[in-house]
Amino acid sequence: MRALSSDPLFGLFITITMYVLFKKLYLKTGKIYLQPVITASAAIIIILYISGISVDSYMKGGGIIFAFLPLATLFLSVPLYLKLASVRKYLTVMIISIVLGSASGIAAVVWLGRMMDIPFDIYISFVPKSVTMPLAVGIAEKIGGLKELAAAGVVFTGMTGLFIADLMFKIFRIKNPAAKGLALGTSAHILGTGRAVEMGMLEGSVSSMAMVIAGIITAVITPLILAFII
Repeated sequence: MRALSSDPLFGLFITITMYVLFKKLYLKTGKIYLQPVITASAAIIIILYISGISVDSYMKGGGIIFAFLPLATLFLSVPLYLKLASVRKYLTVMIISIVLGSASGIAAVVWLGRMMDIPFDIYISFVPKSVTMPLAVGIAEKIGGLKELAAAGVVFTGMTGLFIADLMFKIFRIKNPAAKGLALGTSAHILGTGRAVEMGMLEGSVSSMAMVIAGIITAVITPLILAFII
């Protein structure tokens, strides 16, 4: 196993294998908690732990996947292009909603952190929790946070969005496809957008646009909000 793990293709192989297997399971059951991004990740962690293979050894091959993340994100623009005319109708509402949503999310993190007397560098790391990981890590480092906690916050936020989105839509009787896409893209970044694409073309289109706009707005307003409330 040690010799095998030293091969750069090992990490790539188990990553693809686990994803394919759990993707099939998810498609067969339709259970949201069996999303492959969750189950495949858990399976890989268990495999590494049981076999004693280090993360560094795994990343020799598993890290190759990261090179394709920009391309995967780019593919999310396909439904946006196909539904561009429909998305334009919601652009003003989207921008207003994202500004309000992003600002309230940032303020809530800071308020909770200060109320619970959590160290500054810890709670501030979770401020950019609702944007994509590369952007969140960059923002966290700029404002004095820890990139590891920022990354964890992004993953937790995305997974939370996956789990509760359908329930929230049902409780608040949200049936408009654009509203669903807007909520998922703004609050749960690329994981939410992936879920929106599964729901429908319009949901995926709006979510893709919302994710991009949310990232830009968060990067711009975060320093301004922190300067005002801290």
